[in-house]
Amino acid sequence: MTDYTKETERFTKNLQNQETKNTPVLKNIGKGLKDTFWGLFPFVFIVAVVSLIWWSVSPISFDRFLYGLEYDTDSAHISMDSKPHDCDHFKAPIGDKECHFEKSVTTDKDEHGKIEVYVSWDKVDK
Repeated sequence: MTDYTKETERFTKNLQNQETKNTPVLKNIGKGLKDTFWGLFPFVFIVAVVSLIWWSVSPISFDRFLYGLEYDTDSAHISMDSKPHDCDHFKAPIGDKECHFEKSVTTDKDEHGKIEVYVSWDKVDK
């Protein structure tokens, strides 16, 4: 055998030994990730369910919460009109009413310097 052939065989054997040595490590990493996922899944699921229940029962709507964050005020200083349904497609008479409502947000400061947010709806004809 030539030196080149011996070196090639030795290199191939070393490479095979390295692959077999690394395989258990990779399996352990995969197992660790799998265990971490299934360990966190119940926690994330419970947080999601509690959040949905809280938002559906809470007196503060999600829009109020977002306006409170945006304008740095609490929900007591946010006044929101409910969206009119006059232009809805399935409102009698059924069909296109050729109109829609756009949200109008105005802000003002009260006598204590707190920001008050007013949300109203403006009818826009097409």
